[in-house]
Amino acid sequence: MSKFQLTPVTGLPQVNGWSQAISHPSGSLFCVLAVEGQNANSIGKNLTEFLLSKEINNSATLHNVLLDLLQKAREELCKVQLACLVISSESRVIAATHKGSVCLKRNEKVGEILFSDGDLKIIEGSFQENDVFSLSTEKAKTMFPQLKEDLKSSTEKIATKLISSIQEQEDSALAAIALLEQSEEIIEEKKPTNPIKNIDLEKLRKKARVLVGYLKKIKLTKIKNLSKKIFKKPVFMNDKVDEEQKNNIQLFLKITFIAITILVAIISWKQQSLKKELEPITPILESISQRFENLKINQDASPIEKRSESRLLLKELEDLISQNQDKKYTLEEIKKNYQEIQEFSESISGIETQGPLDPFFDLRLADPSFVAKQTTINEETLFALDASGKFGITVDLKNKKTSKFSLEDMDKEAASIAISEDYIFTIGNGIHSFDLSGEKEHKQLKEEGDSDRSGTILKSYGSYLYILNPEKRNIYRYLLKDGELSEPIGWLIDKQDLDFSSIESMAIDGDMWITDKDGNIFKYTQGKKQEFSVKNISEEFDGPIKITTSEESEYLYILDKNKKKLTILQKDGEFVREIVSESLASGENIVTSKENEVLVVSGSLIYKIMP
Repeated sequence: MSKFQLTPVTGLPQVNGWSQAISHPSGSLFCVLAVEGQNANSIGKNLTEFLLSKEINNSATLHNVLLDLLQKAREELCKVQLACLVISSESRVIAATHKGSVCLKRNEKVGEILFSDGDLKIIEGSFQENDVFSLSTEKAKTMFPQLKEDLKSSTEKIATKLISSIQEQEDSALAAIALLEQSEEIIEEKKPTNPIKNIDLEKLRKKARVLVGYLKKIKLTKIKNLSKKIFKKPVFMNDKVDEEQKNNIQLFLKITFIAITILVAIISWKQQSLKKELEPITPILESISQRFENLKINQDASPIEKRSESRLLLKELEDLISQNQDKKYTLEEIKKNYQEIQEFSESISGIETQGPLDPFFDLRLADPSFVAKQTTINEETLFALDASGKFGITVDLKNKKTSKFSLEDMDKEAASIAISEDYIFTIGNGIHSFDLSGEKEHKQLKEEGDSDRSGTILKSYGSYLYILNPEKRNIYRYLLKDGELSEPIGWLIDKQDLDFSSIESMAIDGDMWITDKDGNIFKYTQGKKQEFSVKNISEEFDGPIKITTSEESEYLYILDKNKKKLTILQKDGEFVREIVSESLASGENIVTSKENEVLVVSGSLIYKIMP
């Protein structure tokens, strides 16, 4: 009967990436599985347990099990890469892939028998003696395009090469390869016989002399003395057993005892060897373990400090892993520590998945057909501009009292809005102001000119108004004093790397923050670009994002509607928290109040998020 041995090669796990080579206890199912997404490690373990709990012996069952597995991953907002092989007793094999690959080495030929870059695919065929299979995830196939050529070598050489290469990769978390080769077990049926009568005495005596000689070498004096005492008299004496059988029994038992003694000695020696192997890194592991314990009980540390320290501990363990690839036992001990710290790090990751958010207010209560185009906010009032650009609605944030606000006096739809303590400002046919008092007095502060004609975003900060003008490739600043505007000044000095046609949003807190359609965040101080980068985020921004902040807030709030999430950063770029909800998928506007409440406007609904 043919059985397959599995040789696994997997990359190092990360916060949002995990992979594993799986072997079913029955020996009939083998799989490589990679999970990408939040809490990938724990979700990957759950999916593995699910797979190992199934009995699979045909294509239909395998297909249904894998569909269920993919559904479970989708429910956890994770992506899966896998390749499976099912072996039946009739020399039949079933292969399945979802973003994975299966290769076969038969005689001297190597070929890819199944590959899928997205759909679930299954084929069935037969295997022959000495066939070698390789299962790999899509990431592993990309990382090792020469794998088919490598399969022409021995499995041991391939594994050694791949393990060495995969540990050098920074993004190997989703890479997993399983090499499967056959080992023959020949089972012969024998009739029940008397084991004592069939013992070859001469062979037993020779083995006994060898074992006793070994005992003398390792100087197990006490054991030798004990064995002499035990074997002074024959055991299990029975009058019905002839003398030769008695001698055979005695000899058999002596050899068994000696063999067990040697086995105990070997185990003890092995334990001492392993302890000696660990000695060079024991102080380091103890130090890491103590720091980890202190980290867990330190109630005063902020989540950011804890995440930073846990990442440092993981980095130190990763260095140890790379330095001890040739020491199997040491590697296992390091990975145990790594696994524990990684699970703790994931528990304080700051990533929170919520269900649908409860609306804070529905603007349709003020106007049944209202759809917000833009939103702006001062200390107490939110102003939402309708999609028509001809009117807006003010909402008192304390009592939710609303007022419809006409902008018809502009003679043109408003392109953008801003708000101060006393006024609403608009651009469109020049720059206008509307008194927020009951009279709602309108004033044209400036006739249309080159600085504002093509303006797309208007912001107010202190006594200044700022207008983004993509056509002029600048941001113009105006001083508002005694109800009059100064001449515009081109505020931007450093325009390098800034694509004006791609700008999505702006926020001002003393510095200016700008986001674009590619997920970039730029910081400017007095018109000059500053160094800024996002740190330790679970997933990079790669699409349109919008930003808000205030002078009072220590945080930046980033809305990424494509990924249905609100990300909170410190102003040095350090990741703080991430909130994921389906309700954010249609969010178009984002503002923050003086209490640091985040308001996301989606159509006519306003959602309030308490960071």
